[in-house]
Amino acid sequence: LQSGQWMEALIIYGLSYMAFNASCVFYDSLLPSIASGTEMDYASSVGYSLGYLGGGVLFLINVMWYLKPQWFGFADGVMAVKASFISVGVWWFIFTFPLMKNVPEPQATVSASEGLWQMTMSSLGTLKVTFKDLLKNKNILTFMISYWLFIDGVYTVITMAVDFGIGLGLESQHLIGALLITQFIGFPFAWIFGLLTPRFGCRKPILFCIGVYTVTVILATGMSATWHFYALAAVIGMVQGGVQSLSRSLFGNMVPAAQAGEYFAFFNLVGK
Repeated sequence: LQSGQWMEALIIYGLSYMAFNASCVFYDSLLPSIASGTEMDYASSVGYSLGYLGGGVLFLINVMWYLKPQWFGFADGVMAVKASFISVGVWWFIFTFPLMKNVPEPQATVSASEGLWQMTMSSLGTLKVTFKDLLKNKNILTFMISYWLFIDGVYTVITMAVDFGIGLGLESQHLIGALLITQFIGFPFAWIFGLLTPRFGCRKPILFCIGVYTVTVILATGMSATWHFYALAAVIGMVQGGVQSLSRSLFGNMVPAAQAGEYFAFFNLVGK
């Protein structure tokens, strides 16, 4: 893409974002087939933890490419950014192989010999039944409503943090630094929250994370200095992975394992 091709950029971004979110549905729905109880809490937390580490490492490499393009053989920062997009695609492709090779696939309930149209209609019919069951299950319905409310707050902070920093007049190096802080602090803390569930369960740590989020966002309205933004990034990094990973495992433990794909479709729809 070249400068000015905003329509093409929007289309490509939209397609890639749709595909990414679809992949999360399938990825999340594998959890109940490989773990249960506190094991699922731990697996979910380690998954988010390593995700923060992997994303942080690649992001750091891409930032170095952009800031010092000549060091890495790029003509300028624009070429470094384009190479960064390619590196992300290669990175995802490589790290998909451990999942494809080692994680068992749950038994399919629909024959693969059916045509695409038949499978689509069958899936829609099953989703309708699952949605009715979800409405009848008070615990799952209550969780979904509350999750809808608090995860939108989490996603707002994730999505708007850079724009908020720009609004404060922060320079790009400070914005990049804050994002890196969130990634690398998120790595150990997401893991730590997975170790807490045998003693505290899932609900208390989730409520703790939401409480920290609430206080932090309220305090953020009074930010005026660069270090305030760094502090915001650090605190959010401590609780972001915890609320994401434990919400996923709590939901995974509540739903029938055989219908995990359908339930996680609704789970990942929330917040979009």
